Amino acid sequence: MFKLEKQQTSLPSKTNTTFGKDIDSSGFTRGRKVRDMAAQTLEGIKEFTIELIELILIELLQML
Repeated sequence: MFKLEKQQTSLPSKTNTTFGKDIDSSGFTRGRKVRDMAAQTLEGIKEFTIELIELILIELLQML
C-alpha cells in the first residue's frame, strides 16, 4: 500500500539540540555567540573611529 521512507536528519557535527537551542562544543548557545561577535565588532568599529578622528585632528592641528 504505502511505503514509508525514513528521512535522516542530521545536525552539524559539533552541535547538540537542547530545548530548541543549538549549543556548540564550547557550551555557548548560537544566540550568545552571535551577540558576543557583534559586541566585538562594535568595539572594533568604535576603536577604529576614535583613532581615525585622532588622526584627522592631528592633521588639522598641523595645518594651523
